[in-house]
Amino acid sequence: MSKQSCRASGCALAATLITLAGCGDSANDPVIERTRADMAVAWNERVIAIADAEDHLLTLKGVRTAAMMHAAMHDALNAVHRRYQPYVYATDTPRANPVAAAAQAAYEVAVSQYPGKRADFDAELQLWLASIGADRRDLDPGIALGRDVAMAVLRQRDGDGWDTVAE
Repeated sequence: MSKQSCRASGCALAATLITLAGCGDSANDPVIERTRADMAVAWNERVIAIADAEDHLLTLKGVRTAAMMHAAMHDALNAVHRRYQPYVYATDTPRANPVAAAAQAAYEVAVSQYPGKRADFDAELQLWLASIGADRRDLDPGIALGRDVAMAVLRQRDGDGWDTVAE
């Protein structure tokens, strides 16, 4: 990945890492402790690599996708452990698994923008869902939350003119 690619997605990644760092009581939840920053970084790297391969970030589609993805991850985590002002999704869902919620939110946004790379995103999602472990009671609510949050973020950005040709 180029230095320009890294800089372009740095702000969105930083915001998500701050949210992930504050999510839950990490001393009592080893899953959150192990995956906090790793998840945001992994999804960011995957999306930016796909974007760079597609258009070298010349259209800003990849940077926009990363920003929407991180906003969705933030709101998904924030719905489980409310600590910050939400971007678009303000419903509390404390019984949802935060890892499942954030991973599903990232997945839904990424697939919506790069449907031809669904298999790559499927593999990333399965990696994070598998990391949850044996106690999966809160998995389904986490997945549902992630989907709902991603759709809210995508609706918010629909028609935002990101791909309008400048005069």
